[in-house]
Amino acid sequence: MGKKRKKKDQPISIEMIKQLGIKSEKHLNQFIHKWLDDPEIVKLINNGCKQHVRLLKLIQEYVDIVALHLNIPTKDDVANVAKIAIQVEEKLDCLEDKILAVVDDKLKHNKKRKKRRIGKNHLREQLLHSIISHSPDDLTKYLLEQLKERKR
Repeated sequence: MGKKRKKKDQPISIEMIKQLGIKSEKHLNQFIHKWLDDPEIVKLINNGCKQHVRLLKLIQEYVDIVALHLNIPTKDDVANVAKIAIQVEEKLDCLEDKILAVVDDKLKHNKKRKKRRIGKNHLREQLLHSIISHSPDDLTKYLLEQLKERKR
């Protein structure tokens, strides 16, 4: 019923592709090594690279000129804006820290003032209470004691 497949009819396997890739890589590496051993070819490649760098610089100059005339930002312009944005962010962080420090100082100062007010009110209440509850001689002694304590 079923016919046997011949080797020619079988699909290409992954192993065959691997073997072909390994052989191709080996031949390509040998070819590159032969080229790089030749000083003439190395000089030629070096000159080609120098020419390529010169052309890239010229293209960059032309792009900058065209961008200037078309009022389009260049990558240098974008980089400068990014640097300025970072500097502004750092300055804002610094200002934020200073503002928070001032607010904290103000809150502490207000708490101290409030405590002083409470202390003064308490002292007034005690004084009034002692005035009402004591005789004039006791009152004089009490006031003198309070003045001595305050001076300390």
